[in-house]
Amino acid sequence: METAAVNWHDYDAITSDVGDCFYVFDRSTLRRDIDDIAGSLTGILPNARLHYAYKANFAPDVCRTFADAGWGAEVDSPMLLWLAQRIGVPASQITYNGIARDPASVREALLAGVLVCLDAHRDIDVALQTAREAPGSVLHVAIRINSATDIDPAPRLGRTLDQVRDAVTALAGQPGIDLQGLSVHRPDRSPEGVRGRMRDLITVASDVFPDGPRLLDVGGALAARGVPNGPAHAASAAVIRDALETVPWGSNVTLLTETGAAAVADCMEFVARVVDIKQQSGRTVINVAGSLFHTSPNTRRVDFPVRVVASAQHGHVDGMRLVGGCTAVDGDWLSVDMPDDTEVCEGDFLVFGGVGAYSLSMGTHFTDPLPAVVERAGRGWNVVRRRPTFAETLAGFDLGPV
Repeated sequence: METAAVNWHDYDAITSDVGDCFYVFDRSTLRRDIDDIAGSLTGILPNARLHYAYKANFAPDVCRTFADAGWGAEVDSPMLLWLAQRIGVPASQITYNGIARDPASVREALLAGVLVCLDAHRDIDVALQTAREAPGSVLHVAIRINSATDIDPAPRLGRTLDQVRDAVTALAGQPGIDLQGLSVHRPDRSPEGVRGRMRDLITVASDVFPDGPRLLDVGGALAARGVPNGPAHAASAAVIRDALETVPWGSNVTLLTETGAAAVADCMEFVARVVDIKQQSGRTVINVAGSLFHTSPNTRRVDFPVRVVASAQHGHVDGMRLVGGCTAVDGDWLSVDMPDDTEVCEGDFLVFGGVGAYSLSMGTHFTDPLPAVVERAGRGWNVVRRRPTFAETLAGFDLGPV
């Protein structure tokens, strides 16, 4: 985070409006990471079109920052499609992925000019029916391929080579269908993982597109863990470039990338007040007003960097320190090895860094479902997202008479 120094009084002042736990959004850090990634990818892959994967963090301010930088949107639900359109991302810069999308939203996207990546048989049927019902329209589609990894040897998403062949047979030459190429996504972030997805893309593309595809969507997860964004994406870009040099059509294909977690992880911190400190079984247990379900609801990470923002100088707490969350759920630990070289006291704030990916988009539970998001503004704060009321949180239920 690159925000100006914030002290205990700054955090304490905002809690009266947003509560004792909240996210802090740093737009300048996000812009820096966007620029680093863009420079690393397009410097090696000039034919790349950069898209941001909205599922990683769908805060409108985050998505709008990418749009302002010229990035497209990769969405995989009707809600995220609506959000990209609402923000003003041009349809030509939106890619719509997914396996169980509502047919009406697939039809809407096709007619709007969005690139729709087809996977399920139903998606193909919707595309063909839409083309028949809307003569004169041009429907942009790609086919998602299946790509196995050591992490996921039997992936549920994407189509096998035979299934891709069937889809191409059904789609190719149909009036109104613009079949542009193939799409893939794999979770393995290493250069070898990127090499594997490119091998699969090129194998399938060479089989079903004799003259080569016009587009290859190489997916996201292009940054190896523990490597800064710039070098990590440059290494993946070099692997992609080298793979394309092995086929005669490689220099002509347009590439589409779907960067998500790597771009947004560092743009948010999570702040939670210390409410209780106990000595238990030779360990110091620090309980805070936030939860693991706010920092890492998806992967349950407990190794985020943590710092203390103290109200004053006070006594040192020795020994192993664990940070416990605010729920009664077993295993709600935000940190299991917090450094013991920092003073901490009840009423202080703990600040967890690098929580911008998948915390907002997957974090909800019964204690504090949606903490506020704030952004530093001079010596004050702007509220990016306020906390919903209890009634708003439960708005979809029939609560019965009062």
